[in-house]
Amino acid sequence: MNVPPIPLDILGAVPFGTDDGIEKVRQATAALERAFAHAGALYDRGDHGQAAEAFMNAARAARTHDLLAPHRTACYRNAAKAWARAGAIEEKRPLLDQAAREDPLCANEIHAILEILLGSR
Repeated sequence: MNVPPIPLDILGAVPFGTDDGIEKVRQATAALERAFAHAGALYDRGDHGQAAEAFMNAARAARTHDLLAPHRTACYRNAAKAWARAGAIEEKRPLLDQAAREDPLCANEIHAILEILLGSR
């Protein structure tokens, strides 16, 4: 398909938030990567309950900017998977429901994760 390029001058700038600059987003991303690696190490060790908590903490810390929403979604998905592996997904569902209310950019994905893991219960 041969689609003509869109002139970039008609696209608006991507806002970084009220006071946020790109450096703040980079710092938040670096912190998120460290937290995600820590949670992943817990998961790999078989500490699924602790890994889930660490993934949720990483997601909460990454709420500093909308640009990090895809990364938060990965954290929520991994937390749910870890709780499922620990046999605690039903017990921890309220925490994921709360995250969906507090993080509307990720709410649809959180609900989809729960639907996959729990069905329509």
